[in-house]
Amino acid sequence: MPEEVIEIAAAREVPEIEVIVGHAHLGQYQVGMFDANNQNPVMIRTGDNTVTFDDKFPLTTGAINTLHNKLLVWGVLVTAFSGVSDPYSVTVILTQGTQELARHTRTENLSNGMAPEVGEWRLKVV
Repeated sequence: MPEEVIEIAAAREVPEIEVIVGHAHLGQYQVGMFDANNQNPVMIRTGDNTVTFDDKFPLTTGAINTLHNKLLVWGVLVTAFSGVSDPYSVTVILTQGTQELARHTRTENLSNGMAPEVGEWRLKVV
């Protein structure tokens, strides 16, 4: 599958990523980045959908141009509170200000009470 490249405007707000887990299941996630050579991983945030902090957060606290050619990766492990084959959904949204840059959504049934979901986007600052 070809790599999906997401363009980020250098002169706008810092991009934010949001992780949404649906159907009342527990979703534990990790969001990180690799450099342009797909090495040197940096964890941006780990969390779950039950904690008190927001599941939408900025990709960097530094300059936007530091995101150029980085590989943004995420993983979500969805587990059931009940029902081992219940439906679940995972949505990951990348925004910059009010503009949606990318969206990944998967809705399926859990398998044995859990489901892993992973994805990645290559970032290009323009």
